[in-house]
Amino acid sequence: MMFGCVRSIGAIALAVAVCGCSPGAMIDKLPNSVGEPAGTPERPAMPYAFPAVHDMPPPRTDTIMTEQQQVDLQKALEAERAKQEALEKAADAPPAPQPPDPPKKKAAAAKKDGAATKDRAVSAKDGTDTNP
Repeated sequence: MMFGCVRSIGAIALAVAVCGCSPGAMIDKLPNSVGEPAGTPERPAMPYAFPAVHDMPPPRTDTIMTEQQQVDLQKALEAERAKQEALEKAADAPPAPQPPDPPKKKAAAAKKDGAATKDRAVSAKDGTDTNP
């Protein structure tokens, strides 16, 4: 029984000692050399005020658009969108295919006659190319 009483007194003493170590308002009164790093800004003299979250903003000074103004604005936006889409389609479209070059008639006629062309020479004996 005695041991249980000593145990609870020790726990109470420890709790009081730990609570006494809490910094509270004393930390603000310590000099800078005790633990604050150099260049720490000073605390403000007056604490910051929280923004007034429940205050209503002032009424707007702008006027509301009429229905005709809304229709005109919508038409202008649709026209601009159509113009942008047309520009995107033109940029994304593949280039038009080029027609193939027509065959050269002179080269075909020269091959039919068995004559050599500029690019290759034909052997007279067996007709094979000497310059592949």
